[in-house]
Amino acid sequence: MMNKKNMKRIAGAAMVAAMLVSSTPAVPIVSYAATAKATVLTVKDSSEVTISEDGVYELSGSYKDTVINVEKGVTAELIFNKLTLTDKNASAENMVTIGKNAKVTITLKGSSKLIGSSSSETLESAIVHKKDGGEGSLTIRDGGNGSLTITGTKDDGIKYKEGTVTIESGTLKITDCHGDGIQAENVSITGGYVDITTVYDEADTSFYTSGNNVSGKNTITEQENTKVERVNVDTGSHKGIKVGTKAKTYSYKSVTSEDLEANKTYTQEGSGLLSITGGTVVINTAGTGLKANKLTTTGYTATSSGKYIVGSPDDALASNGDIVISGKAKVTVTSSDDGLSAAGTVTIKDTATVDIQKAYEGVEAEKIIIGEKNATSGPNVTIESNDDGMNASGKTVTYVYDDETESTYTKTSVSDGTNAINIYSGKVTIKIDSENAKTVKLNNSSLTYQSSGDGMDSNGDIDIEGGEVYVFGQSTGDNSPIDMDGNYTLSKNATVLAVGCNPMGEVTPKAGDSVYVTYGESGNMGQFPGMQTDGSMPTPPTDGSMPTPPSDGQFPTDGNMPTPPTDGQQPPEGQNPLGGTASIAAGSVVTVKSGDTTVYETTIPYAASYIFYASPMLSSDAENTITVSEKTTDDSQTTDTKTTETIKGKTTTIKTAKALGKQKIKVTWEKNSLADGYQIAYRKKGGSWKYVTVSNKTTVSKVLTGLKKGKTYEVKVRAYQKVNGKKVYAKYSKVRTLKCK
Repeated sequence: MMNKKNMKRIAGAAMVAAMLVSSTPAVPIVSYAATAKATVLTVKDSSEVTISEDGVYELSGSYKDTVINVEKGVTAELIFNKLTLTDKNASAENMVTIGKNAKVTITLKGSSKLIGSSSSETLESAIVHKKDGGEGSLTIRDGGNGSLTITGTKDDGIKYKEGTVTIESGTLKITDCHGDGIQAENVSITGGYVDITTVYDEADTSFYTSGNNVSGKNTITEQENTKVERVNVDTGSHKGIKVGTKAKTYSYKSVTSEDLEANKTYTQEGSGLLSITGGTVVINTAGTGLKANKLTTTGYTATSSGKYIVGSPDDALASNGDIVISGKAKVTVTSSDDGLSAAGTVTIKDTATVDIQKAYEGVEAEKIIIGEKNATSGPNVTIESNDDGMNASGKTVTYVYDDETESTYTKTSVSDGTNAINIYSGKVTIKIDSENAKTVKLNNSSLTYQSSGDGMDSNGDIDIEGGEVYVFGQSTGDNSPIDMDGNYTLSKNATVLAVGCNPMGEVTPKAGDSVYVTYGESGNMGQFPGMQTDGSMPTPPTDGSMPTPPSDGQFPTDGNMPTPPTDGQQPPEGQNPLGGTASIAAGSVVTVKSGDTTVYETTIPYAASYIFYASPMLSSDAENTITVSEKTTDDSQTTDTKTTETIKGKTTTIKTAKALGKQKIKVTWEKNSLADGYQIAYRKKGGSWKYVTVSNKTTVSKVLTGLKKGKTYEVKVRAYQKVNGKKVYAKYSKVRTLKCK
């Protein structure tokens, strides 16, 4: 802290009047009433300027070790007229301190700067800070070619907990920030230019390792929908903009405060809104670390879940509530973690532009909404990510802190919520380059990594009713351009291009009235080794003997396993449980025709094994084709449009459907000699259909598991035939209804 004897206090109207510069006329503030006048303050080095009464105050000049203090409850406008404050001696806890419930407007005239002391290893304080408690507000706006640069802090650039920060106009630049750029309960950007860069001193150091609760390291373990993270080293928060209060359940192993009780469970409600309705926002958190699924640089250890976490990677825009980007806002993001992350809903609409140039996951939220229903125009969203482009995944979070400092803890996240991706209008382009290595420089280290993820991934439904969606995913593996746990509905009003692989057959919609055409082969997960043709596992022997090995070639009879590939090649299509080989080269030209009319043409950036295209321009009455022109050869496939009347008009017949014990249902159907496989649809009566694909054409039965005892289920089956690279389906059988035991 500064020596109080060396500070100049300016408190209240009487003291301010004594320091007026008589030769300077009063400055009218355009946005205030015509009677509002500015009091011009005389400031010196090593002084503290205290504002204790409502009013308009102007500060200008360049000063060292001078701070500004606005007391609680005061409504004040501070005109920064080419003002520069420098914390040269690293003595100020905060350069601008704002009291509880104060309402402050900073009006910018010319170029102003607040220069902190990021070189100090001990001083961790925000440049602009609102005291804890109360709400209060901070508004930044242009007063004439105005800009404000906030730079050099081991903490946040602007910390406004429990308050609202509004940026109306002017230029705000936050650099060399080792905490969050802006942290507040709510942030609203309606105009201006906002440029935030956060960094971390140990961005090239790995604090995570494999295992569980390793001393001196952070660890992550994941199983199904539960993730457990043990934090022994708190690397801090380095987000571009962070808003709200996190929803959580928490407890403390030990406490010293009389206000807390050890091992008692507390609950905190979530809140916060980040709204960007105009202006230009540029966020860069790439200098805080790296999160990637594949890292080829040696010396780093992956977590037990396979992820590499180096430094302290953090989100660009994060909300513990919702994020809304609308109007004509322009947002550009380069992130070491998520580009946009919200505990609630991310909405991008109107003609807003969002360009996520780099991120681990592009957009992550419980719900993601792009555009509006029946809109004639929409936003433009582009994403290049290391993992999923969009991920609809809500979660419930529980913390067990070691003590009330909350610096070491165990965090358990369980996926839940009503997750969905809804696209109504606009244009979405997602790219996941799994082929080409990328390099990032963190401090003095260069790290090389590769991308791997789904294009759009929803733990619930995906509903595309309009707009344009272009997804370029990885060519092989278990990640596909479109992936969901619920239903995928595609309307005839939407255009969708999905390029990559289709290991689970989820790229094709499950519902909707779209007309589409495909190229290439879908992969299939096949059967697990030793599984019976009806999906059940064999009964173990009771006499201690080993079962006879299968005779279908799944295992060699001598007990030796096949020699694994040494050059990274994939097994032939149909044998690879994670999709086929890349048969379409990067740089190939893809042409889509409906009849003789070319409706779409593009050059794909990455190799692929599967292409899906749907558009209002395709006609169900015409022959729709995809032609792939590669560098050396031309290859064309013609497919029929989606139909339910092919393979000779055959209808699949269910022979038996019976309930087994342990919440199972076994379905047996008649074999169709023309079929290449079968699709089973089942649901709780009145619920949504779920689908299971049987890719072995000789299999005529299937056991459905994981059902609920006492519930009534409906089951139907249809055959499919592969026609020039596309599954053409026969008619469904009659629905069988039965109760699960």
